[in-house]
Amino acid sequence: MGVVAAGSLNKRVTIERKVPGKDAAGQPIQSWVEVCTVWGRVRTQTGFGFVHAEFIASDAETVRTTASIRIRFRNGLDTTMRVKVDGVIYEIKAILPDTTGKEFTDIAVAVGANQG
Repeated sequence: MGVVAAGSLNKRVTIERKVPGKDAAGQPIQSWVEVCTVWGRVRTQTGFGFVHAEFIASDAETVRTTASIRIRFRNGLDTTMRVKVDGVIYEIKAILPDTTGKEFTDIAVAVGANQG
């Protein structure tokens, strides 16, 4: 396998982690902070990837689908984080790094019912 071609990484991918905090009334809340923004490629497993934003925006019952997001090799990612691409929030299901060549990390994600 070769180095991940820059041209194949055509989307800005933001990875976020959840942090505890408090609202104005002092009540505990969870918020998301950016870990990094990198170039990546999103490959959906089904043909329904374009439908998700419509379902989420309309508060209709959502459909979940899976996808794989490939980024250049990166340590420090885990399944408590989430990914945002083009305004769509993906829940991380698995981190699949190329441990041999250290060229890429595939992030298995799902989109649908929750917001990460």
